[in-house]
Amino acid sequence: GYANRKGERAPNWKNIAAIICAVCGHLFQPKNNVQKRLCCSYSCKAVYQLLRQKNSGTNIERHMEANLITRGWTYKRQVPLCNTTVADFFLPTCNIAIYCDGDYWHSKPGKAEYDQTKTNILIRAGYQVHRFLGSQILLDINACLDTIPYHSSHHNLGT
Repeated sequence: GYANRKGERAPNWKNIAAIICAVCGHLFQPKNNVQKRLCCSYSCKAVYQLLRQKNSGTNIERHMEANLITRGWTYKRQVPLCNTTVADFFLPTCNIAIYCDGDYWHSKPGKAEYDQTKTNILIRAGYQVHRFLGSQILLDINACLDTIPYHSSHHNLGT
């Protein structure tokens, strides 16, 4: 009996087509026919899930966005970078990633090291990274934004 159920003789056996990752575009082969995967790795899956969240942003993200608009800076919201993280705001003309970190979650044990690891990956890839705690943003948003060296030959509003 077992010999009739293994390998190509198994009931679920089919020629499995390669799949293109929904995040990075990498071509990958699922391990079996039952597996319904859209992403090639756990990091791509995490980015995919973050992008699919229906979210109007936290209060600190909305406050940051309002001030980016006021300054006329070109930006994009929720941009995946290096297949490891999603920046809250990305300034494409300067290659700058902005993170609005909530005080509660980002003060948890191990979170600072985790954030620093992600920041180091982005810096090695050529991005400038600016992280602001919610308390900093709500206290003085202009002081936060003044630390960002924004350069652009044209000022368009982003989405």
